[in-house]
Amino acid sequence: MHNTENRPETASSADEIQPLATEQVNLTLSGQTMRITCRKGESAAMIRAQNMVNDKILELRKMAPGLSMEKIALLASLDFCHELNQKSLQLKDIGDTLETRVRRLAELLKGNEG
Repeated sequence: MHNTENRPETASSADEIQPLATEQVNLTLSGQTMRITCRKGESAAMIRAQNMVNDKILELRKMAPGLSMEKIALLASLDFCHELNQKSLQLKDIGDTLETRVRRLAELLKGNEG
């Protein structure tokens, strides 16, 4: 007979960590189709991303038709990263401005209390 008094309670099924719900979506990038797994509900966003990548590839092919697909993919990646960095900097500036304004507003409100 085993003594169960000192054993920790086992987690109920509600307390267990559940795996993320996923779904599969077919994407075609530059003529190559692949099936990927993404989080449930993200397939529409993945299709929008697919369209953005394909548009960027077409744009780069028109600008430099002699480049290999590998170089076009690298340039597209670089361009997307640059755009992301620019947006991140813009968001940081907006956040800093908002923080300054909220601080100033709090100071004004504090001054009106006295």
